[in-house]
Amino acid sequence: MSPHTPAAPPRARRLRAALSAALSAPLCALSCDAPLPPATLADGYRVLGISAAPPVARPHDKVTFTLYDHHPAGVEMLYVWSVCLYSYGAAAGFECAQPDLQELVVSEASPRLTLDLGPEGLNLKGKLPTFSTLRDVDGRAPSLERGHDIYIVVASGLPGDSRGEVRTVKRLRVIDDGQGPGAPPLGENPLLEGWTLQPSTFAAAPCARDITGPLDPRAAGFLEVGRALLDAEVSGAGEVCVVEAGATLDVSLRLAAPLKEGLYEWLSDEGSYAAPQWTTGAEGRGRFRLPNRSGPLDVYFTARDEAGGFAVGRQSLFLIPNQTTTERR
Repeated sequence: MSPHTPAAPPRARRLRAALSAALSAPLCALSCDAPLPPATLADGYRVLGISAAPPVARPHDKVTFTLYDHHPAGVEMLYVWSVCLYSYGAAAGFECAQPDLQELVVSEASPRLTLDLGPEGLNLKGKLPTFSTLRDVDGRAPSLERGHDIYIVVASGLPGDSRGEVRTVKRLRVIDDGQGPGAPPLGENPLLEGWTLQPSTFAAAPCARDITGPLDPRAAGFLEVGRALLDAEVSGAGEVCVVEAGATLDVSLRLAAPLKEGLYEWLSDEGSYAAPQWTTGAEGRGRFRLPNRSGPLDVYFTARDEAGGFAVGRQSLFLIPNQTTTERR
């Protein structure tokens, strides 16, 4: 797949040059499909994660990647997408095994990429001989029949942000099982059906919500980025939950199918109130310490599985003055 660089205004070209230069550095500033460094949505620009549809692919599939990010202002963003065909993963800091195995896929102001793995696009199967002499830690040659990981790299940034760009890596497992186009997918992303929020204040009723927002980011028209993307495409309940300020909020996610070993992240758009920020297990259960103030607040939660599946949800709250001094035990 030849690099494609659409026209861009001068400011975008300057940021693109800076981000493209960053692609020659080690692949991961943010580890692949692993917890991000501690941060809050109040810190400014923040990447929540990348979904791949499907999360496990065949060498002829077209895979849609969506980077979900959060920033408080609707300013111009730049996203530079590249792919590494062979890496030793975390043991090598997610660097490409050889420089020529990393290539720019597309560079544009879009947090969405559809990548054709087949002969008309990346041509992964055709390029396999170029790195077939490499061996993994067990001495095995790369094999699509056994399964091979490629790494999608996104450098994203806010123009003028002194903290620089954020670099995120998504691992994609590609397996050639002999099935042709139209076969059932090899994997699916976790499907959020809803959640229940239980405040800690005495006699507070739980707030149960079912998903009413989009479940599949490909189902809605893709128009904007950042906060607009969250508002338009993140699975949400639509209806606000009213809770008392200063309470502890226990959140239980409802998934269409339980994860064997899920990894969950809990975030708020004000300060760091999720404790802990990350939890693991078959069930998604998290806890927020709500700020002691009145007014609106959004909480976010992400779910990841071992196969690279990813889902993100949002619930809007309205905090009211605490009417009691006694909490549930």
